[in-house]
Amino acid sequence: MLIEIAVPDNVGITEVRPDDLPRDWNSVPDHPDCVQLGDEWVASSRTLLLRVPSAVMPRESNVLINPEHREMERVKVVTQEPFTFDARLVG
Repeated sequence: MLIEIAVPDNVGITEVRPDDLPRDWNSVPDHPDCVQLGDEWVASSRTLLLRVPSAVMPRESNVLINPEHREMERVKVVTQEPFTFDARLVG
């Protein structure tokens, strides 16, 4: 499914920059240091959102949502629609 969500502007976000990560973070699948960082972020429940660098698109970011965070109730689904991944993009 393709889901559009709305997140209020004033929710907490933690930012991780490439310089905060090990040199090989984007070349090792499930890098243990990255997994640990994510696990600690979820467990701490410091913020609802975690912005991390994209391993696929170096100039882009991904934003993770902690579904256990107390502010999760403020995240609203705006639209949902079926999504079919284009087979031409799979190698």
